[in-house]
Amino acid sequence: MQYFKDTATGKSYAYEDDVVVSTNADGTYSFTAAHGVKLNAPATLEPHTPEQPIVNREIIASQLSAVRALAATDITMNRIIEAVSMERTGFAAPDVVEFMKYRQALRAIVTANVPMTLPVAPPFPAGT
Repeated sequence: MQYFKDTATGKSYAYEDDVVVSTNADGTYSFTAAHGVKLNAPATLEPHTPEQPIVNREIIASQLSAVRALAATDITMNRIIEAVSMERTGFAAPDVVEFMKYRQALRAIVTANVPMTLPVAPPFPAGT
């Protein structure tokens, strides 16, 4: 890609690599598509290097660990639902609530913008 910014408006433009960019005698740029058609572009475009997004590997690693831990709790969630439906436990049982809070903490890490430590997984709720 070839990037330009309009100095009059601040708007960014991106052209495919096959677009031919020529410098005119007055220092402005003209753009021609690969098939020879001249493209309509503001005369105030200047070459521009766009800012690259900042990738924080610690945040991504934290989020990925939380996603994996959350996925690993899905079977237990199914077992809790089964146990509740068979009246072996209830959703308000302290160990079930603790497990739900654990999942809530994992979801918070997935959406966090800072690296976070995974919480300790609670034991499986009774009856599951």
